[in-house]
Amino acid sequence: MTAAMRKSGLYVLCLAAACGGSRKTTTTPGNTGDGTGTGAVGGGAVTAAELWAPVMKPGAIFTFNDRMPDGPTPEEFNTVEATVDEVKEIEGGKVAMLSWTIDGEPLEASNLPRAIFVTASGVRFQSDLTGEPTEDQWPATTATADLDKGDYSLYIHDGQLAGERCYGLGPAKDAGECEDVCFAEVCVHPKHGLTGGSGTWWPDFGEFQRRDLTK
Repeated sequence: MTAAMRKSGLYVLCLAAACGGSRKTTTTPGNTGDGTGTGAVGGGAVTAAELWAPVMKPGAIFTFNDRMPDGPTPEEFNTVEATVDEVKEIEGGKVAMLSWTIDGEPLEASNLPRAIFVTASGVRFQSDLTGEPTEDQWPATTATADLDKGDYSLYIHDGQLAGERCYGLGPAKDAGECEDVCFAEVCVHPKHGLTGGSGTWWPDFGEFQRRDLTK
């Protein structure tokens, strides 16, 4: 991992012991969507405002876990839940303020976004609300992208669901070899809202998915 990545507020890695949390049997209540695994809006490209619209709803709750379909028994996986506590109007768009839990306890040691800014100029995440907002910004077009920032890049790629997009950071083309997990991403759908993600923002650097959706 490069020095510039370490300086980014979204790239501070939490210790595995702090991020892992306890493990217990969980369920997956409160997600939005009909579970069909479809939902591209209007059959064409959507704007960032349309893509993130289900997240811009106060009280919305999105629940994910890291259970492998043919892997651990129910008591061996972690459940992460995101709650939209507040949505504010800002210049050119909106910001959703989120809180996160793991297995029912506050998820403190994490760089998952506590604020998601969606404006006409782009999309920004902020993981530390006590510091300055990151300057990293994804485009507002929602088209797939790979923005070289020097020794790391911002990217948008298609998810597994039709219409799903994943917003992330990872090593740039010339960043050199990575010794560990060196990417992080959050995925969103214009109908279902937050759908999961993987990498260094998530507990144990794992892959978390919505189990009410077919992927």
